[in-house]
Amino acid sequence: MMLEYSSEEFSVIKEELVSNLNGSIEIKNVTKRYKEKTALKNVSFDLHRGETVCLLGSNGAGKTTLLSILCKLNTVSSGFVQRSGSIGYCRQRDCLLDSLTVEETIEILLGTRGVVNSKEITKEVIALVDIEKYSKRLTKQLSGGAKRKLCVAISVLNNPDFIVL
Repeated sequence: MMLEYSSEEFSVIKEELVSNLNGSIEIKNVTKRYKEKTALKNVSFDLHRGETVCLLGSNGAGKTTLLSILCKLNTVSSGFVQRSGSIGYCRQRDCLLDSLTVEETIEILLGTRGVVNSKEITKEVIALVDIEKYSKRLTKQLSGGAKRKLCVAISVLNNPDFIVL
């Protein structure tokens, strides 16, 4: 493990590169302001496919803001983010429809992406996160842990180069 970036607000800790595969994200001098508040100030570091990264910091330090910028859900005030590769994002809060089963949730999302063999992929993804016994259950009936596993399954549906948890 090595310290990649540190400020008074938060730190980025990386595990050494596992393999030299395609996919990278370059963050250079990223600053994000919300009216009077500066959420991020001159943040710079690189991410590469195969690395494990941890953002550490107190509440309000800008960690969620940085993640939303990485996932193109927010814009920078200054600086830049260069991405090569796809990103799967598992939000802090569950974004599930209570009236769908686990299987239906994944199949619908695959369908919106034009996937033809969605039933087979659905079974694989459900097995990957170990929630097979809940596949026919409505998402509103899942425990908190099973809901988080389903959200992780959703984040890997497009076989991303990076997964943001």
